[in-house]
Amino acid sequence: GQYLSGRKKIPVPKKRRKCDGKYIYSLANNRLVVYDLNGNVISTTVDNGKEIYVSGNNIVSFGDKACVVYKFDKKGEQEWYKTFGTSTVDLFNGATLTSDGGIIVVGSVGNNDGDAKGFKKPALESAACIVKYSSDGKLLWKNIVGGNQDTFNGVAEASDGNIFVVGDFYSGNLFTALGSSDSGVVKFSPIGEYLDVAPIAGKGIESFPSITACKNGGVVVVGRSNSTDAGSTESFFVADLASRGGYDSYIIKFKNDLSIEFANPFRGQYDDALTSVVEAEDGTFIAAGYSNSSSRDFKGITTRGGDDIVIASFNK
Repeated sequence: GQYLSGRKKIPVPKKRRKCDGKYIYSLANNRLVVYDLNGNVISTTVDNGKEIYVSGNNIVSFGDKACVVYKFDKKGEQEWYKTFGTSTVDLFNGATLTSDGGIIVVGSVGNNDGDAKGFKKPALESAACIVKYSSDGKLLWKNIVGGNQDTFNGVAEASDGNIFVVGDFYSGNLFTALGSSDSGVVKFSPIGEYLDVAPIAGKGIESFPSITACKNGGVVVVGRSNSTDAGSTESFFVADLASRGGYDSYIIKFKNDLSIEFANPFRGQYDDALTSVVEAEDGTFIAAGYSNSSSRDFKGITTRGGDDIVIASFNK
């Protein structure tokens, strides 16, 4: 799937463009993008070759903004849409198709009412959410975990059927918080039961936005950190994993039991970040992100000013 974040105004392509009075739908090059009427991107897109799912947020909701999932057929015709939300701000950030034909979406909810009612969380505090729908839009299950300001960013179904979600965490509810923002990978059963969490935490700031399932089992995540925690027995970012220059980027593979198979930095002298990752047919991993570095792992690469786009291949 593809994740389009933020509300940046960009030109709306005219190819196969439709408008229902509230949103503009543009289908081009096998990518469906949903815009508001001001040209702001508001969606996440997943395409399985037969139909297209879109998730994001919707200002027409129970509260300020609610999570929303759209399903479109291959021609871009809407089949159904579902909202999920509370009386405050809610957002889906990522989505994946499942082996049984359903779709799982992840993000955050802002309160304990509405669709989050019944979960043990305080009022007016946000938490991370995961929701599964069938291919015809039926809500199959939902779960709310974590605490205030925690959010899920990406989701993948592993080869054993379990579900792995990467997110950013502030509350300390799932594991001991070490810094201003920690990351982690959360494991759920195929029916949405919380099973375990693997922290990716340091004493600085971490953000890991992307996850992909591996053909031989486990998952790979990418992100960035500025933690430098020499001597710490709690931090993930010690020894060679400690940040060497502003934010460093990282690629980490977890096995199905959430033990670490490998964890590697990808760094230069300035700020670096990996924001998306996929597994290629030959088992290598292709990651994309940005950097303004030109030394260490970026030696021989000349930046053109500010942050430049980075695409890197990592062996298996």
